[in-house]
Amino acid sequence: MKKSETQFINFLVDTIAKIETAKINFEMIRETPDDFRLNTGQAYHSHHYHELKLDLNELERGQCRAVLVAPHVMHGFTSGHIILNCNRLSTFLCCNCSGNLRVINIPLSKNGGNLFNDLLEILLNIPLTPRFSPMHRRTLSLLFCNLQIMLGMLTESDEKLQSVGSLTDQAIFFMERHYHHSDLSISSIAENLGISQQYLSRCFRQQFQITPRRKLIEIRLERAQQLLQSGRYLIKDIAKLCGWKNQFYFSNAYRKHFGRPPRS
Repeated sequence: MKKSETQFINFLVDTIAKIETAKINFEMIRETPDDFRLNTGQAYHSHHYHELKLDLNELERGQCRAVLVAPHVMHGFTSGHIILNCNRLSTFLCCNCSGNLRVINIPLSKNGGNLFNDLLEILLNIPLTPRFSPMHRRTLSLLFCNLQIMLGMLTESDEKLQSVGSLTDQAIFFMERHYHHSDLSISSIAENLGISQQYLSRCFRQQFQITPRRKLIEIRLERAQQLLQSGRYLIKDIAKLCGWKNQFYFSNAYRKHFGRPPRS
């Protein structure tokens, strides 16, 4: 494990320890509001996985705002957070501070231990009322304990877990978090990973036989298809939500990929 990776893990461990002792203000976003409208000043997006945001901006004052966002729910982009993204195959723990995104991948192991997705499912099913606040706190406490254990395992010499996913895994994760930005470029993704655009393209061609640009388009189109199937959004809004500046180019790309034009 590289020194920079170890330092990042130690930062996460120390920060989570501070969060555990802070006063946590817990919120849940279970569904997109019926009256949802696009705001040109906010980068709205959604994911197919759970997302737990831990706000670090007030941590030095002993407070932490924790927001759990359910899958497929529209929400805004934030900075100054530790973010836990969970699905059934892997967990990405990232820190988004001052525009810099650092990522740790905690994959499921054959020995188990990664219970993040299960704990987040439990949190989503606990009523968000004062009577149930003790259950929120205790479930979050279990989640933080699980995080501390799994991060500790990352630094063990027997390498029971992968500390950081492959470059392509990290690039895809970056795409899934930023696909809604119309100005997202492959060069900016490569720069964030600390490699050249040419090397990133070579990795994608070797592993997937496609370019990073093609993968980004596929991610955008798959998300667009999900939004179309929901029946809640206009085609022009879906184009914007999925990173297209122009509805015509979106419709053309959608038709080429799925063999039919987009219909809301």
